[in-house]
Amino acid sequence: MVLSRLLGGATDRARGQGPQRRGDGEDGFALYPPRSASGLDPEHRADFARRLEAFRAKHALLDDHARRGCLQIFDLDDVRQRFAARWPGVREKAYQIVEGTLNKRLGAGDLYVAVAPHLVYVLTSGPLRNEAETRGRLIAADVTARLCGTVPGGVAIRVKTLLFDFTAGLQGIASLPQLVERVEAFNRRIDEAERALFDAHADRLRLRYRPMVARARRTIVAYRGEAFVEGEVAEHAVMDFLDPGREPDERQAATGDDPPPGEATPAAKTPLRPAGLLCPHSVNGVFDARLDTWSLAAAADHLMQQGAVDRRALVSVPLHGETLATTALRERFLEVCRRLPESVRESLCLEVVGLSPALAPARSEELLAHLRPWCARIVVHLVPAAPHAEHLRSAGAHALALTLPERAGEDEATAAIDAFVREARDVRLPTVLTNARSKHLLHHAWKAGVDLLGGDALTPTLARPGARMTLDAPQD
Repeated sequence: MVLSRLLGGATDRARGQGPQRRGDGEDGFALYPPRSASGLDPEHRADFARRLEAFRAKHALLDDHARRGCLQIFDLDDVRQRFAARWPGVREKAYQIVEGTLNKRLGAGDLYVAVAPHLVYVLTSGPLRNEAETRGRLIAADVTARLCGTVPGGVAIRVKTLLFDFTAGLQGIASLPQLVERVEAFNRRIDEAERALFDAHADRLRLRYRPMVARARRTIVAYRGEAFVEGEVAEHAVMDFLDPGREPDERQAATGDDPPPGEATPAAKTPLRPAGLLCPHSVNGVFDARLDTWSLAAAADHLMQQGAVDRRALVSVPLHGETLATTALRERFLEVCRRLPESVRESLCLEVVGLSPALAPARSEELLAHLRPWCARIVVHLVPAAPHAEHLRSAGAHALALTLPERAGEDEATAAIDAFVREARDVRLPTVLTNARSKHLLHHAWKAGVDLLGGDALTPTLARPGARMTLDAPQD
């Protein structure tokens, strides 16, 4: 029996209260001592410091320690929200499951420590970083299954991976507050690096518009904004920007197509690359949020340059789920929304990409509610193989969207389209396919009944959004 079937009724302690040892709290719960051998007990400071230093020293002896291990932050807050009022009565059992699973799945010498009522640091040393990250996510999936059973949408535990330098970063740490401060300082450096990365390329960003065709009417009814960067770019890891001695521009990859010094690249030959390539893995969402805010402002400017509102098509602007879910990032985005003229709001569609499918329905509804006053439509991307369409409909989504993985083969892509259409029909929501990249996929989506279609196989992107216009249907 999974933990989600257990009930409880005690009152949850406020988050800000200091840690207690088990049996001291009114519901008998406390974070310490840890429930397994891999856990650190920060209330035994000498042992805490000794074990952390032993971990650091062992990690430093690895030949390629810079490429091994990672620090992962397990956030159980979405699990807490799923249990809602039952959480106080089940959280002791929940922590037994979480810590027991960590102890079972972590390697010899790896450690974890609970740093807050819903936050756990996991320190992994041995495996290569990508292997350590994968293992952490598998652990999160395992814990989710034991806590919540089959969670609609997948994993309810959020896992953030930091490429933390254990050798230098753990040096001299003797207490939990010191560890938390080091990690938070590292997070701040990452955020600063992502801001610097965005600012270094801001003047090369371009918002292009993908015409979206309504199948039933064979009419362009919307233009989807897609951010590009002008010129050749490298795929940046944010960690490359943490070296304070170098400027971001120095880290861009040179290409054989670069013009000689003093000569400009001809405009006709300047390539456009997806802006997301600059930062494929935004650690805390700062780069993605900057891109979201920039895209919204650019789209609003283009809409205001258009003519009469009644002739406009909708303009869709992608919005990362992390931007919406993180308070500070969301507020910056909403500041731009609040300044939008009414005429822009009437033509604006916000397209939420990457909203966690494992969010509790009430949380999804709460997040989408932030957007409703500022746009005409809300579209949410459906995560393939994650049955969460029903709770997106109840949360207030006006339509569901699918973006096919770039590396998906034709058979995999057509199967994904079919599954997407079936799920959307079950909840009676319109469907949007953003990237029909081949004629075969375009025709398949057309026949499958996708309501709104876009992609390179249909039409290229445009420099400005246009008006509604009728097109011929694809021919068989």
